[in-house]
Amino acid sequence: MSNENSNGAGRQGQNADSHTGSVNPFNELGFWQFMLVSTLTVGLLPWSLIAVFLLFGSQVTKNLVSALVQDFVKTLAAVLLGVGGIVGLVIWIFWY
Repeated sequence: MSNENSNGAGRQGQNADSHTGSVNPFNELGFWQFMLVSTLTVGLLPWSLIAVFLLFGSQVTKNLVSALVQDFVKTLAAVLLGVGGIVGLVIWIFWY
């Protein structure tokens, strides 16, 4: 007898559904939760990634690194757009 019904309920754990592998659980965290995770992870590099790999496995480590890289790219884009906007505004105000 299988513990699985038609929608996949009944299975537990990291591999509960076949389509959940494409969803990064770190991207589902709220702002403050992810800020805490990322601050601790970056502050304790490389030990934090080694510990995550040994305790939770390679897939969770890949998800964490992927979320950290995505967050860094978004932050860098926001900073560059903000600085560019301020510089553009200053040039526009004083040039014209």
